[in-house]
Amino acid sequence: MTREEAIDIIKAERECVYRQGRTGECCRDDFGCGACDLVMEDVDIIEAYDMAIEALKDKRPHGEWIETDFEDEIYGFFEKCTNCGEAILSTHMRYCGNCGASMQTQNDNN
Repeated sequence: MTREEAIDIIKAERECVYRQGRTGECCRDDFGCGACDLVMEDVDIIEAYDMAIEALKDKRPHGEWIETDFEDEIYGFFEKCTNCGEAILSTHMRYCGNCGASMQTQNDNN
């Protein structure tokens, strides 16, 4: 499947959901989905969604929390994002609040 084909399928799926929920123009109740101009093979829809998911995964930056020399007397050491360098106290977060990089955690390795 090409990128353009995947985009067309996802656009058609979006239109299907729009017709069902917002416009009331869905013919499913009267004639079933077989009468609709948007019907596609399930395998093609799944492949298009898989391509979109992979494309989105590839675009998100990744990072790790690394310890800094700065220490807060109540909370302890700050850690910073390896992607943008932003220092933060709460390093249990899965994403950097500054750049959005996803952070690998101990549970991700299991």
